[in-house]
Amino acid sequence: LYGFLASDKLGLSYNMAHRQAQPDNGRRKELENQPGIQRARELLHHGEYSQARREWYLASRNFSKSDWITAAYLTRDWEWHNGSINSMISAGFWDDTVLRFPIPHRQIFARHAEETAVPLYLLLAVARQESAMSHDVTSPAGAKGLMQLMPATARQTALKNGIPYQNSSDLFTPETNITLGSRYYREMLDRFDNNRILATAAYNAGPHRVNSWLERSRGQLPFDVWIEIIPFAETRGYVQNVLAFSMIYARHLDLSAPMLRKDEMERLL
Repeated sequence: LYGFLASDKLGLSYNMAHRQAQPDNGRRKELENQPGIQRARELLHHGEYSQARREWYLASRNFSKSDWITAAYLTRDWEWHNGSINSMISAGFWDDTVLRFPIPHRQIFARHAEETAVPLYLLLAVARQESAMSHDVTSPAGAKGLMQLMPATARQTALKNGIPYQNSSDLFTPETNITLGSRYYREMLDRFDNNRILATAAYNAGPHRVNSWLERSRGQLPFDVWIEIIPFAETRGYVQNVLAFSMIYARHLDLSAPMLRKDEMERLL
């Protein structure tokens, strides 16, 4: 976050410092032939994601850094984007922004970005932070799917927007999840004067908490100070990551966009 803000202050263009990770193609063939890896791929093919993760975990317990990088390419080619992201995390290789920030379901995200007037790169950043691009996960709190919606929030959003919704299992379908997640984020933007800092905090912690934090700060704090004193460490990191990730995705989409607008940076919170 603050690297991008420093670039803005100095009038410099953003530099992603991308460095491509190199797989071991010979080792890849060995990995592909391991029974546990083969079972994981077959289970993924049949939509048995929990079992696939168990097989993958057992098969990868003794991976080296090089193995993890090779595994990131392997899972990318399987279109298991969450597996690729987590492999790069396990490798401790942070500079390959292509492997770490994939764009699954691009057409769905793009369509709902256009319908809601929420920038595509921002929706992708939210999904990347929320679920690491995994459509089948449930958080300990009960949030589900790509954009990690709570079932009650999903139902309310569906009712407000006239969107068909039967039950929380619908949230594991990317189309439904992105439809509702994009509209809920739009609702947060509308509620907080199109301010991405506040809307992002509200998406994570709830709008009522954001209102209480604004009451406490009484419009006296610069935006970066306000972010730094968000009482919830999770929400603080969430806001920082989503804003930073949005710029990485903007670069992937060949867009030149500021992380924050002038009015967002100048408003006291």
